[in-house]
Amino acid sequence: MILYTPPKIGSGFNAMVAYAPSEAPGNTLRDGAHSSVKLGYQNGPLSLDVAYGKTTLAAASDFTTSSIGGWYVFGAVKPMFQVSQDKLGAAGATCRERGYMLGGHVPVAPRLFRFSWARVNRTSDTATEGVVKQLSIGYVHNLSGRAALHAASSMVKNSNHVNSLDSGYSVGMGARATFLVAPAQPPRPQRRVRSATLLGYEDAARAAGLDAGRMLAAAGLAPPAAVPLDTPISASAACRLLEDSARACGIEHFGLSLSGSRGLDILGPLSLAMREEPTLRAALRSMQRYLALHSEAVLLEIEQTPGALVIRESLMVEYLGSTRQADEMVVGSLFRLLRELVGAAWRPRRVCFSHAAPGDLAAHWRAFGLTPEFGCDFNGIVCTPVDLDATPAAHAPRLGPGGRSQLDSLLARSLRTMTEQVTRLVRTQLAGGRCGVDDVAACLGVDRRTVHRRLAREGTTFSRVLAEVRTALAVQYLSVPTRPVSYVGELLGFALPSAFTHWFRREFGCSPATWRARQLTGARATLRALPASPA
Repeated sequence: MILYTPPKIGSGFNAMVAYAPSEAPGNTLRDGAHSSVKLGYQNGPLSLDVAYGKTTLAAASDFTTSSIGGWYVFGAVKPMFQVSQDKLGAAGATCRERGYMLGGHVPVAPRLFRFSWARVNRTSDTATEGVVKQLSIGYVHNLSGRAALHAASSMVKNSNHVNSLDSGYSVGMGARATFLVAPAQPPRPQRRVRSATLLGYEDAARAAGLDAGRMLAAAGLAPPAAVPLDTPISASAACRLLEDSARACGIEHFGLSLSGSRGLDILGPLSLAMREEPTLRAALRSMQRYLALHSEAVLLEIEQTPGALVIRESLMVEYLGSTRQADEMVVGSLFRLLRELVGAAWRPRRVCFSHAAPGDLAAHWRAFGLTPEFGCDFNGIVCTPVDLDATPAAHAPRLGPGGRSQLDSLLARSLRTMTEQVTRLVRTQLAGGRCGVDDVAACLGVDRRTVHRRLAREGTTFSRVLAEVRTALAVQYLSVPTRPVSYVGELLGFALPSAFTHWFRREFGCSPATWRARQLTGARATLRALPASPA
């Protein structure tokens, strides 16, 4: 067969021409030869196709077939139609079959309903030979993106036994599963933090009645005092350690307690860059620029408005559980760093957390000198803009010649992958709805093809990175029972609540409301996951 598809012939139009010579031995080239043409149009929700085909037969007249069909998407409903005619025979003895079909799909996630009605009239030049009618109903229940259960029922009524077929009913049921064998991908390196992040953990664990060595071993971590402060450790393991410890000892502010004795020195080389800056504004910018040298998992955003300076903190970890303890430790440490820079009398205007409030706020009042706000859109601190121009009390230029160049070189190595750069940009731009590949490419100063190509080299795609960021944030945002599900969808960059619900079902296997209810039920029913040390 020779098949030809011409290039685009206009907006939405497409065409195809086919020809097949005869394969019957001993006959002319025309006997059994087939030719056909199809013209189509597809634009947005509308699709139409018109087709005509002809097969030359030596023993009879030519066999021709023609049809027109299409569909249109009304929201989620997809109706469709088809009209066709088959014709065979010579003049005076022509047999025709005219067919009509109406059908459609109606999705009600995770279900899909299908229906169709069809009629075929068979006639000849002398009489009407018969009519066949069929009514079909189908149902598909999607268990996941790769598995589904399906059922169908059909009723056929055949007058005059056209083609020797009887009338009747049929019912069918089955299951479908798709198994994909993905190409081997290089393992994604986990984000790391300096082991200095866990300074003070052993003392805090013992004070809470925990066996610190046992808890660290369960998380796959070495005791912080046994390794150099610059040793990189898994950020996910550190988050899991803090959550397990808080659950085991029943202290809701366990993570916050680790920030009580921290100062600038915990940041290592980054503290030198911050100390030499002449203003708090410049010190914050240095911290934002070089923070990845201390932690690859912490993302810091600084936004200045006419009335406030907002410092947002978010965690980027592979661990999909709650990060409440790590968030409170990081914000508590950030508060103490700012107070060390500006002076002991400094106080922020607001301290914000995205998780729900604890039962007792006394520890938070002691840590910040005010009551934090819970259930916010972000974790972080809100300052007064006038604080930005203050000369840090800890100002001390000690970085030395070439120090900045060395930090820049270290930073370039820590953020060298396109995956990491895209993840950070998506995280910062998600809530504003500017997280498409074109938006990210513009921020990186490249085109979208470069982004796709470099991500492919690293074994991932833009869609996968976006889904990973949304998955982690969805777990965090839905952990607050009072936050509306529709608002969570907005924070994740979805224009419509239905789009968020559809995505969530595909990723988690249930609706956001059902997932939240299960988490809350499990949290109430779960006893301490890890036992404390015996008294």
